[in-house]
Amino acid sequence: MTFAPVLWGSGVEIDGNTGTDRWRIDLPLLTSRAQGKPEDCVGQELQVKRIPPFPSRATVIAAANMLKAEGHAGFDAMRLEYDLQHTDAGTGAGLRDRATSLASYALNNPDARTPDGMSLQSAIVTRAGEIYRSGKIANIGNKERSAFKLASAQDGRLNDVTEFGAEVVTINDGGVVGRRPIAVPSDPQSSHSVKSKRPRRVFVVHGHDDAAREAVARFLERLEFEPIVLHEQANRGGTIIEKFEANSDVGYAVVLLTPDDEGSKTGSTASPRARQNVIFEWGYFVGRLGREHVFALKKGNVELPSDSQGWVWEVLDEHGAWRQKLAKELDAAGFSVDWSKVAP
Repeated sequence: MTFAPVLWGSGVEIDGNTGTDRWRIDLPLLTSRAQGKPEDCVGQELQVKRIPPFPSRATVIAAANMLKAEGHAGFDAMRLEYDLQHTDAGTGAGLRDRATSLASYALNNPDARTPDGMSLQSAIVTRAGEIYRSGKIANIGNKERSAFKLASAQDGRLNDVTEFGAEVVTINDGGVVGRRPIAVPSDPQSSHSVKSKRPRRVFVVHGHDDAAREAVARFLERLEFEPIVLHEQANRGGTIIEKFEANSDVGYAVVLLTPDDEGSKTGSTASPRARQNVIFEWGYFVGRLGREHVFALKKGNVELPSDSQGWVWEVLDEHGAWRQKLAKELDAAGFSVDWSKVAP
């Protein structure tokens, strides 16, 4: 293998023999005694920072939106670091405007590079990956995080920096012969880090629609969650409410709002409603877990409670688009999701 190192401050970039693997070796993180010289890396185990080589248009746009988490000061610092002062990249009256101008410039100038030689598009995505893994939520929300996660996953493993930003690789004369991902420690104070430690148990609140219940429960199992369906749990001689409380130690809840009952205001025409137990349990889990850890799926023209504004729900459609929406919400709540298992 012929190494073609490009010095990047304290790092070295190595192009693998496949032409697609690009590694930035961060010297302070080396697990061997290599001093950044390619010949010294042969036979060594190195901890390297991964740079996404070919991010898609959608990923660059989503990544630029993630940078809103750093605020106006972050955009100013980035423009200075990437030597963009002579351009309109990252400028604008608001954070959305700044993100849009940054993405537009990077996409319209695909050959643009940072002062240390990195592709500007790759630099933007790498920076967004660090924000995603840290769990920062200032100035952004679930929408931005989910969009970046989905776009990154669709770009393939080499371009996805949402789960891991570094890997341990072993190099010999023939190239990279071994690689394994390692988690980059995130800020222990970030809300996203705390959420990710919740149990992968998901309570499925349901009415009389057995098909909907089974579809959701089996989908959760496919994503390696443990669905908790009350009637499948042991009674242990307790009452219904005792059984409910005994199985409510979960990290997330999915509520199925199916038209199993009818009801109305006195003197009005009856309309489809979910079962009373479903509405009760929906409110219970919103109070116990917080709104961000409860997701409702509504089937048909089901009447919603008047005080449920701001609670998250989506349509339980027959085409299965609800699967991707549920996966996005689980991801935004801090759970790891294998996106290859999301498609029907």
